[in-house]
Parts: sequence; C-alpha cells; structure tokens
Amino acid sequence: MKKRIKSAIAAVMVTVIMTGGTVYAGGGIKESIQVVMNSVNLVVDGQTIVSQNILYNDTTYVPVRAVAESLGKEVKWDAETNTVEIGDKEKDFVEKNGIKIYAKTIRYKDEYTEVNLKIPVIEGMKNSEVMDRLNQGFEKKILDFKKETEKIVEEVVEESKKEGWPLRNGSVYSE
Repeated sequence: MKKRIKSAIAAVMVTVIMTGGTVYAGGGIKESIQVVMNSVNLVVDGQTIVSQNILYNDTTYVPVRAVAESLGKEVKWDAETNTVEIGDKEKDFVEKNGIKIYAKTIRYKDEYTEVNLKIPVIEGMKNSEVMDRLNQGFEKKILDFKKETEKIVEEVVEESKKEGWPLRNGSVYSE
C-alpha cells in the first residue's frame, strides 16, 4: 500500500514538473485572440504603405519595418535583446577634395555597460604622416574615454552591490 502511494506521489510530481517545464519552454503562456486583418489603409506622408495590419481592441498594429522604411529610416533587429532599433540611414562616408572621412564603429552591450562608439577615420590626405597621427589620436582619445567610463561603471556597480543599492547600467557613446 505504501509503495502504491509513493508511486502515485512520484507520478504527480513528474507530471507537475513536466507541465511547468512546458509552459516556460515555449517562452511564456500563449493565448489566441480574434483580430480583423488588413482593415486599415495606412498612408505616411502621402505614400500608401502596402503591408499586413491587424485591428485588435480598437488599436491598429502594423509592421515596424514597413512604416520605418517608408519614412526613410533604417531598421535593425537585435535578437539577443529582442530589440528593434529605428534610426536614420547612415552615410558610409563624407568626401571633399579627395579626402574621405568615415566612422569605425565599436558597439556591444555587456552586463553593466552599453558601448556605441563611432571613431572618425580619415583617408586620402596628401600628408600621410599627419593623417596617421590624426587617426591614431582620434582612436586613442575615444578608447581612453571608453576605458575610463567602464572603470567608473565598474566602481559604481561594486559600490551598489556592497551597499545594497539598485544596479544601474552605464553607457559609453561617441559620434
């Protein structure tokens, strides 16, 4: 009798564990909703946007990419953070009198710091020695700034942990 009770309890526990695991394995609870498809005509700056849309609870939902690109914006997707970023399309470079300036980008996010650096790079100067010194100076100044900021963020995080304060992320940005 005791053996049957233990077996029944074990079976119930396995069922609970398996069911709980299933809910989280799918990324959360899913639910079905009723929507009206393609019921809204979308016009941006006089331009009709032909794209799927839905109407749900008196709110129209349209794809971010379709609207952003119609406005001449660039859309970037970061799968790691589930983030959509909309911004101006960047020119790759500026050129005048045969001298070209473009930006070398360093971009990442770690546990406490978000880094978004654009370091100017010059090409095409007649005096390559001056050009190299300028490029090295720009890069050194920005990387020193990054290093100093990351050090300060690390100190603040350590002090926050020690004092029990909420942790705040830092950011390093240059353009």
